[in-house]
Amino acid sequence: MVGGEIVSADSSQLYRQMDVGTAKPEPEIMSTVPHHLVDSFDLDYPITVAEYQRLARQEIQGIIERKRLPILVGGSGLYLRSVIDDLRFAENALSLEERKKLTQELAEKGREVLWEELQKIDPWYAAKISPGDTRRIIRALEVYRLTGNPLSSFGGEWGKRRSVYDLTMFGLTAPKDVLYSRIEKRVDGMLEKGLVEEVKGLMEKGYYNSPVLAQSIGYKEVILYLQGKIDFEEMVRLIKRNSRRLAKKQLTWFRRDPRILWLDVSSGENEGELVNQIIRVLKERGVPFELCEISQPGQ
Repeated sequence: MVGGEIVSADSSQLYRQMDVGTAKPEPEIMSTVPHHLVDSFDLDYPITVAEYQRLARQEIQGIIERKRLPILVGGSGLYLRSVIDDLRFAENALSLEERKKLTQELAEKGREVLWEELQKIDPWYAAKISPGDTRRIIRALEVYRLTGNPLSSFGGEWGKRRSVYDLTMFGLTAPKDVLYSRIEKRVDGMLEKGLVEEVKGLMEKGYYNSPVLAQSIGYKEVILYLQGKIDFEEMVRLIKRNSRRLAKKQLTWFRRDPRILWLDVSSGENEGELVNQIIRVLKERGVPFELCEISQPGQ
């Protein structure tokens, strides 16, 4: 097997207690292959991209020093680029106290008040995000209140994809009908595993105003259902619809990156050969590890 360790770039798997709705790896998998930045933060501490960049690069450096292969995995495009490319963020503008204050303002005044404030101080950034993206609204206001500068004044050269690592990137793709069918089955599976019960437990613990849950597909729809604002069938429809939209958005983001080698996984079979294909590419590009063939199921 490849001597690798996984660094998660999933913006939801970072948080503790969000298990069913984020499809976290099973404990036996995590005990076999080291995973980093999974279950790392509480829900009352929304992580910023700047913080994630610093932590992920620390984990990668540790893996390299152990002479193992860092494998950055996930679908959060901004998080991935923050780690692999030469991008700079407002890393010094971090204050848990200010963030808690803004979260309290959100609960007391409502999202619209914070959104209007952001539009006044940083109209360029406000135009780039959704009015409902409370996590990014809070982060932008936090930066402004701490530095006096809008968040849009940070960020580096986004148009240039200059990686700080010698990297090889793989993307998994499938025809739209196959992808959407898998999304629907995934949502059904999460509901069977207790997604509603998980969200109910988080609400009972006082996390119903968490910006993390408010932005997480699967969680925000269940919250509406538990609050009596929609029925169960509408909840399921919204989760599936929003998951499809997210998948489309992610594909659009990653398709812009010419460095990605795309692999078709539409058949759902022959996973061992897919892994071997990835290993062969890495071997050809000089990645220093032993190539081991992965046995096919039943062999």
